[in-house]
Amino acid sequence: MLDPTVWGVGTVLADPAPTKQVNHGPDSVATNLLRHLGPGATLVCGPAGDPVLLAYDRRRLFAVVVLSIRDGRVVRIEATADPSARNR
Repeated sequence: MLDPTVWGVGTVLADPAPTKQVNHGPDSVATNLLRHLGPGATLVCGPAGDPVLLAYDRRRLFAVVVLSIRDGRVVRIEATADPSARNR
């Protein structure tokens, strides 16, 4: 599913905001994505267009993940997360 050239970037909404983390390659991207969206998260796919995943924890939205797909493979993942939403 992930293209060999896939890359992903995450933006964390916090004060102070940590530096954006960019990962390259299927293993690094998948590992990082599962680390942050792992157990306890429910993912819901959005409407047509670039696929958008909404990540919920205990019915609270905590992350939005946009997938860019080319030739049936994910080539880019951009996530924005508010970790405080998981702790409320």
